[in-house]
Amino acid sequence: MKINFIYGNITPNISIDIEVLRLALKKCKDKIELKSVNVMEYKCEDAILNVFFNYANLGFLNKAKGNIIILEHTCFQKEWIEYLPLFDIVFVKTEYSYEVFKSHLKERGLPYDNLRNIGWKSPNIYMNNDKDYDEVLLYCKKDFDYNKIIEAWGSKYPNLNVILDKDVTVKKKEQSNIIYHSEIKTEEFHKLFSICGIHICLSEYLTYDNMITQAKLGKSIIIGMKKCNSSELLKDEFTYFLDSKKRKNLYGLGSRFTYDINSLEKHIKSIQNSSEEHLENMGIYAVEDASKLQSQFTETFKREMKVLFDKTMKRNFNRKIYKNSELPNISIVTPTFNRKAMFRLPIYIYNSMDYPKDKVEWIIIDDSTEQKLDDLIPKKEYCEANNMDINYIKLDKRVSIGSKRNIGCEVAKHDIIVFMDDDDYYYPESFKNRVSELLRSEKDCVLCTTIGCFEI
Repeated sequence: MKINFIYGNITPNISIDIEVLRLALKKCKDKIELKSVNVMEYKCEDAILNVFFNYANLGFLNKAKGNIIILEHTCFQKEWIEYLPLFDIVFVKTEYSYEVFKSHLKERGLPYDNLRNIGWKSPNIYMNNDKDYDEVLLYCKKDFDYNKIIEAWGSKYPNLNVILDKDVTVKKKEQSNIIYHSEIKTEEFHKLFSICGIHICLSEYLTYDNMITQAKLGKSIIIGMKKCNSSELLKDEFTYFLDSKKRKNLYGLGSRFTYDINSLEKHIKSIQNSSEEHLENMGIYAVEDASKLQSQFTETFKREMKVLFDKTMKRNFNRKIYKNSELPNISIVTPTFNRKAMFRLPIYIYNSMDYPKDKVEWIIIDDSTEQKLDDLIPKKEYCEANNMDINYIKLDKRVSIGSKRNIGCEVAKHDIIVFMDDDDYYYPESFKNRVSELLRSEKDCVLCTTIGCFEI
């Protein structure tokens, strides 16, 4: 079974999520072949299943019998909500995330029966070390202010191990019980992670946090944030909560939160005054809760995938390949204005396309006030001798680009119209692929969802 994993260069937590999905899918099917695809590509191989991570290329939906998207609401834009009903399943990782997406879908009158709170898993990196409750771990990720923690850390507090992720900087406070770790090796980090009995896990958002789950699996006690909607990952039995304030999320859906440092001293004193047995019991509760949630994810995922795999067995691809003799006549419309130097690009594209030239009418609508294209466009006699149908229309006055497109549609000889702008590159198969997709889909219109851009 072939499965495409489709993601972008900035997809959150992508390396961990891919590993979690790979192992989960292997429990569902014995033989799977995973293919990684960049979401910004224009080519995607056929597969039984597409799994999109947070970003979708809608042009890939028909490349698989089933489509799943796994979302983080924190960086998901409102404008994309309308696309979610196109997927077989929309997986989210927390109940809060589920409610956020559900409310936006309901607000637009869109169905949400494909929306699922799947939960999630995290790799267990605990090395079975004895816990030391005088060692505290603070993992600093990008785009979050940890300076208040460092500044408020008292000289009589336990040792604070500050792990600085790549490209993360903090205001370093020189103090004997604050140790800064940058560029720490994986094995060293896992050992320190396992030894530290207290983990400070702070995030602006109510989203799934691998660091929280891994800390719980490692029998650690957590200092987290008390948010207006409590996350199912944190519970009173093993968490000391810092107060928080709700803020607007400027970049995605849902809310963000800032923490109040004032309660930190109270929690540190409480930890220092607690018996080791009490702290160990808190760690046991954390492991039990993490294990329970991980098991729920596995069971829910297997159940959902079985339903989807049963559906895909009944679906057939429409993969008809059209021969040149079967392709219809088309009219290509190119609006242009004062682009003589650039116009060598559309000429090159026209000459290099693999669509049969005898089935193509090229309409050029030009309202240039200078740099006219007369000397670039072949004369009528040359076109006739070389089986080329080029209709160059020079307008006497400036009009909008929409008007030029409309003029092209009005004069077109053929029923199928393909737009080719004068400043975009179209690969040789572009016209044949778009027309073939129009015929196969039996739709009235197809469009490109991905544009490759070059900084020149």
